[in-house]
Amino acid sequence: MPGPWEWVLIFFIALLLLGPGIFMRAGGSLGSGVGAFKRALKEGEQKASGQSQNEPPAS
Repeated sequence: MPGPWEWVLIFFIALLLLGPGIFMRAGGSLGSGVGAFKRALKEGEQKASGQSQNEPPAS
């Protein structure tokens, strides 16, 4: 298993070979995927508690 310095070296070599654009796109895709996952969790919790999306939560 590579140590921390080996991971840094691998990252910089990949950055030189692939360019920074591919890492920015990968980060954006990862962020939108996490957002979609959180929305799905929230919708699942609402369905489990018997609320629909159009009804405001009970106080």
